[in-house]
Amino acid sequence: MSNIRRWIARSGVAVAGAGLAVGIVASGSAFADMDIYNSGQSHAWRTGSGVGYPNGVAAVMDTASDNNSVYTSYNRNYPDSEVYNLHNRSGSGTTAYSNGGGRIWDMKSCTSLDLRPDDCSDWWTDNHDHG
Repeated sequence: MSNIRRWIARSGVAVAGAGLAVGIVASGSAFADMDIYNSGQSHAWRTGSGVGYPNGVAAVMDTASDNNSVYTSYNRNYPDSEVYNLHNRSGSGTTAYSNGGGRIWDMKSCTSLDLRPDDCSDWWTDNHDHG
């Protein structure tokens, strides 16, 4: 094999390896979606920055036919600690979506209960203690 063919063969392997490494780094830098439930009554999640979804969209689905509304509480843009609430009062099987915004770092899923405390999941926190 000529030196030029060897160089091309080695370069092809190096380029393929570099492309694989870039793909791993690029996909590894994306944040995993949050996906949380509480007592089988509500399901909340956030979307990442995938195709068709702006970064920082929260969603909450009512998963029980119990006449209780559901909501998700979340915050954006750590270390900002302002908490937002997204309510879904449309009934079982429906989903409510927030507007797109900054990155969602913390989230919990809740069911609104009359005359007693709301039933909420634990906070899902990406990478810091929730205060």
